[in-house]
Amino acid sequence: ASSLVSSSHVTNPSNATLYDNSYATLNSYGGIAVGIGDYNGKIELEFPTTVPAGKTTYVRIDFDQDVLNALVGGNLGSELVDLLGTVILGNHFFTVSAKNNTTVINSFSSQNNFSNESGRLVRDASGNFYFAITPNLPYNRIEITDNTNAVLLGTSNSMRVYYAFYTTGNDSCNTPFATSFDGTGGTIDLLGLGGA
Repeated sequence: ASSLVSSSHVTNPSNATLYDNSYATLNSYGGIAVGIGDYNGKIELEFPTTVPAGKTTYVRIDFDQDVLNALVGGNLGSELVDLLGTVILGNHFFTVSAKNNTTVINSFSSQNNFSNESGRLVRDASGNFYFAITPNLPYNRIEITDNTNAVLLGTSNSMRVYYAFYTTGNDSCNTPFATSFDGTGGTIDLLGLGGA
């Protein structure tokens, strides 16, 4: 995504249009009292052309590492969420949306655990996290929001957004750069105990 459409409560927003290690910082605040002074950080990025339906865009992000490690797990992450507690995931969270101009095509929230193929968190070999969003309709924009609920009065939070990209071409042998894991039923196999 090479252009910045809009930003609100973001430090260095144009950094999110650069494909390097610089980043934009989205800031959110719970307010001084319920409904007073609270705000969310939001950034919207646009691609130079419309991205076809079914094409995955990756958004490199940085958020609380414990939360990201739990969310990268898909269904297994649900179990970790229970251990971490819903307060952590429920009161400071982020959303990622794909848009066609101003129309939202898909939207995903970290409150819902990202446990399907259309929206999921992945991690690369260097430990960087990406949100992978695969809309079923064409889109040209990605919007990321850092949210702090009013329950966290007086609390400031933030997240980093580095860049958003998708790949082109049809080579089915491209080297994979990131992975996620998901488990249903016998998730004990992920621990190497079931021989899978």
